[in-house]
Amino acid sequence: MAHRLLLIVLAASILHTASSATVYDVLQQNNLPRGLIPQGVTSYVLHPDGHLEVTLPGECNFAITVGGSPYKFRFDSKFVGLIKSGSISEIKGVRV
Repeated sequence: MAHRLLLIVLAASILHTASSATVYDVLQQNNLPRGLIPQGVTSYVLHPDGHLEVTLPGECNFAITVGGSPYKFRFDSKFVGLIKSGSISEIKGVRV
């Protein structure tokens, strides 16, 4: 009985640790910069096949300048992509 209880506690601890990872941790684990996704993510789902669904509290618009050229970004409140080590593809809900 004590072994079963220990196993349950260990499994719950592992699940809690896994679920406490943020989407920014997922980016880093896939060799991507944390700043690739705007701050304020309210939730995300990472599917086993690498598809990532991200929810923001609302639409996010911002601009950056790279090499003297301005770029405007728009993230819908929900956007998706396929994350692999070093890349995100099949992105929907983000415009540049």
